[in-house]
Amino acid sequence: MLILAFTFLSLALPAQRKSVCLGGFFSPRACGVTLVFPRDRSFSDLRLSADLGGVIRGETAIPGVRAEWQYNYILSRWEVPDGTHILLYAGPGAMLGYVYDGSNGRGVAAALNAAVGGGFRFPGSPVLVTVGFSGSVGCHLTMTDSHDSRMTLYKTGLRNFLTPEISLRYDF
Repeated sequence: MLILAFTFLSLALPAQRKSVCLGGFFSPRACGVTLVFPRDRSFSDLRLSADLGGVIRGETAIPGVRAEWQYNYILSRWEVPDGTHILLYAGPGAMLGYVYDGSNGRGVAAALNAAVGGGFRFPGSPVLVTVGFSGSVGCHLTMTDSHDSRMTLYKTGLRNFLTPEISLRYDF
């Protein structure tokens, strides 16, 4: 619900919106699609992804699914002499998903996110390439064999902050 509320908030402020970017992101922890709503000094990033953390480590064969929202502030932006645009960003967000979390198994995770990264747009290209890091702090809810539930710290979300990701976005 939180992600949907922020989605509508992002769409409800069209005065500063310049365009929409659509693309994909790739990382050993997750891959998926991203929809970005740029503004002058910030951008909202909505993501739907397959959580691959346990798959890559060989702990499970079935990926999880995650929905994320990030509100990133552009910390610095400049153009180098050849016309390449470079930006640095960081910001908070939220994540909700059904994911695998090591010894805790598969369950529902809800977390707050943090992201940091940089982006490059080459001269005359509508494609933005970003490289960044993001992590999550939250809870992981699982069912036990006796049909009780157990809530633990979402440990994989903390480990994810050290895993880089690459994103390719097309600016419409």
